[in-house]
Amino acid sequence: MSTWIEVPPLPTPVAESVPSPALLFFRDRIVANLERLLQMVEGRAERLCPHVKTHKTRQIVGMEVARGIVRHKCATLEEARLLAEAGAQEVLIAYPVVGPNVPRLIRLAEEHPQTEFAVCVDSLQGVRQLAEAARRSKTALGVYLDLDVGMHRTGVPIGEEAERIYAEAGREGFRLLGLHAYDGHNHDPDPSVRRGEAKRILEAVLEFRDRLRRRGLPCSSVVIGGTPPLAFYAESEEVILSPGTVLLHDAEYTSRYPELPFRPAAFLLARVISRPRPDRITLDLGYKAISPDRPGAPGMLPEHPHLEPVGQSEEHWVFQRGEGPELAIGQPVLVAPRHICPTVALHRYAWVCDNGELVDRWEIAARDRVRPEEVML
Repeated sequence: MSTWIEVPPLPTPVAESVPSPALLFFRDRIVANLERLLQMVEGRAERLCPHVKTHKTRQIVGMEVARGIVRHKCATLEEARLLAEAGAQEVLIAYPVVGPNVPRLIRLAEEHPQTEFAVCVDSLQGVRQLAEAARRSKTALGVYLDLDVGMHRTGVPIGEEAERIYAEAGREGFRLLGLHAYDGHNHDPDPSVRRGEAKRILEAVLEFRDRLRRRGLPCSSVVIGGTPPLAFYAESEEVILSPGTVLLHDAEYTSRYPELPFRPAAFLLARVISRPRPDRITLDLGYKAISPDRPGAPGMLPEHPHLEPVGQSEEHWVFQRGEGPELAIGQPVLVAPRHICPTVALHRYAWVCDNGELVDRWEIAARDRVRPEEVML
């Protein structure tokens, strides 16, 4: 992974007092990324449905709501709860809700009547299970049909079965809201390749939307895409964009998609804990604090390109030192995570910096999938 990342200034209180490893959010950069996202849709906040999965914090949702972003997307019910508590008007749960999560969703909707909850469905069985529970509680839920547009993870291919599922959701009493299409496979570093795939997907989805409308089925919204093809979908007035990574961004997206106007706003604080050999150093940053879910190094040290990672374990990260400055025992180091989304979930809090000062500490409030009281026997 070769890229250049501008490292923000590290506040003295962080360097001197914050225990490592620690997650750091740089609020000024988060705000700037949010403003750039809004600029991509010409300030029309109603065209956005950002995914909370990356940051999982009330404070960032509050920033979005304050700028008029009222529709939000999530994967877990605790993320849905956080969004409702933070003022989201519509919450789209873009993940199959099955088993014990069905009554949990119903309870959540009953507890937050001010929020409209919507679910993604991709099977007749899923529709009927949700419908039975909703009828028993007289809870109104919205439905988006989840389309498989090439990732083959969830969703149903565009066609007669998809139409049948959507129509059945209407007969079962759900509010039919539209279509959801996530193209996580569309991540080629070549913008022209991504544009071509996004164009193909968009044309197919909009044609299917029109087919549903001709049948008399309500289909007002199309929620589509993640971060890599964001700029291409932003050109279409007919869709709602649902990026997740953009507000925090990360080293991988900075490297693969340099044309995107976002900067990394989350880093990890580590310290040198050992010099086992003259040409090696060890940081207190193992894979329990930075996600190893991608092949290769899980992050980069922008200020220390002479350090080459050679091994990582639960609490250690070992580097070979090339030509460059010495690092002393105890010296703080900023690490740019390769994939920020799962890295954030490894931490309970983020220390918040703003323009060179330590200003706050935010809870990663939706880090867990259930509340402690839900698992009490």
